[in-house]
Amino acid sequence: MKNRSKIRGVLGAMTGLAICAGATVSQADPNTLVPGGDLFPVSSGPGISAGATLVASNSVAWASSPNSINGTLVSEVWSGDANNTYHGLTFTYQVFLNASSINGLGQFTISSFAGFPNIDVTYDSTTPGYVPSVVSRSYLSLDGGEDVNFNFFGEMSPGLHTVVMDIDTGASNWYVTDASLIDHVAVPNVATFGPTSLIPSPEPSTIGLMSTAGVCMLAYLRRWNRRGR
Repeated sequence: MKNRSKIRGVLGAMTGLAICAGATVSQADPNTLVPGGDLFPVSSGPGISAGATLVASNSVAWASSPNSINGTLVSEVWSGDANNTYHGLTFTYQVFLNASSINGLGQFTISSFAGFPNIDVTYDSTTPGYVPSVVSRSYLSLDGGEDVNFNFFGEMSPGLHTVVMDIDTGASNWYVTDASLIDHVAVPNVATFGPTSLIPSPEPSTIGLMSTAGVCMLAYLRRWNRRGR
């Protein structure tokens, strides 16, 4: 009988935990990009907040062979960005296509986001430039959702540049990784920045869920122990 009572108590605690947890579930951010997902249209955002710290910056000239497209990729890493809901590093990217390019730019791809199930992608509304038509991400089953692809329908014309594109992550560290610029030819291995941690910081909604669920479980177990005395 005692064992049955304990089983019923544990099941009751689990039910109470599920009810409490269910009460805190919230809808995903519309700017969240998961492996295999896409964002269309791409939303504007506030950009990097005042008081954020520039951790790393890089400007790399790139060109295809034969030289049909060429330009510059500017990449930055920011910490302490108050607009980053994951409270980790924010990565920004801006592509410049030289007027000397024969063709337009169709796609810009960044690697190294595997291990981060949720990232938020927006463009900085305070910066002028060409806005990506859609942002997509590779499938989890393919490469862990590593690639983030900025697609330009109709292509970005020579002489233009993109807006500053922001990617919010929960990463605490960064490293130099690769980007590709693509038209009918590809320019691979262009140095840029990406996150290194395989385990991102919990989302604010997840932290709230864990905290509320823990309080509910503790309260239930206390009531259960009183009844058993």
